[in-house]
Amino acid sequence: MPEDWPNRFSDRAADLFERLGYLAPEKIIEERLEAFTRVPELLEVEQVMKAAMKFRSVRPWMIANPAANPLWLEELLGKFRAPLVVIDGAFGKFGDALIKGDQIVFELHYQALANHLLGLIKTDDDGNGYLQCGFGQFKIDRGCPYQTSHNCSTRFRPSDGPPVPTVLKDNDEVDGCSFAFVLQNMTGDLKAIRLLPTARFPDI
Repeated sequence: MPEDWPNRFSDRAADLFERLGYLAPEKIIEERLEAFTRVPELLEVEQVMKAAMKFRSVRPWMIANPAANPLWLEELLGKFRAPLVVIDGAFGKFGDALIKGDQIVFELHYQALANHLLGLIKTDDDGNGYLQCGFGQFKIDRGCPYQTSHNCSTRFRPSDGPPVPTVLKDNDEVDGCSFAFVLQNMTGDLKAIRLLPTARFPDI
């Protein structure tokens, strides 16, 4: 029962993870918090992530279901306001959070890329692999202006180049496909990325 979670959750989770050959959840959180100390300056979104991990480290049972206890939920919502909402397929108000809109966009793209890396590469009718940006993967139909103005499908093959030409303006704003910009910055050569739909990580 929820009233037992504060005392029993950590031990049960550690036992389950150990049986699966993983580190205990708390150990993973400790390592992630340590990684933040090696970054000279954190973005606003990273600061929120760090605060959330600290909150999670002392209240691990919260991830089971924070709504199981009204006081838990009240505390959680008081500390972590939603940085954005999606209304009718478009971004809504960024709430009281200090996170900038472009940081949210890039975080969506990073999560979309992680889904590709850890999941399966999607293929078109001809069997060619393609990537899909955060707007497409998370069904934000009007998150990017080019979804309307250029009828962008949110998916592309890096070898073909970005679906919309991308440049970094003098004020450090990205003009064009922000997902292609992320990939270009990570790899240095967008068109050199090769998609292998049948590739799999080796069994350990």
